[in-house]
Amino acid sequence: GLPYKMGILVAVLGIWFSSSLVKGDSKAVTTSLTTKWSSTPLLLETR
Repeated sequence: GLPYKMGILVAVLGIWFSSSLVKGDSKAVTTSLTTKWSSTPLLLETR
C-alpha cells in the first residue's frame, strides 16, 4: 500500500543523504590533504 511505498522513499532518501554527507566528508579530507601536500615542499626545503 501507500505506507510501504513511503517507507521505501524515506529509506532511499536516507541512503542518498548519508552518501552525500560521506562525499562531503571525503571532499573535506581531500582539501585537507592538498593543503598538507602543498605545505610538504616547504617542510622539505627547511631541512
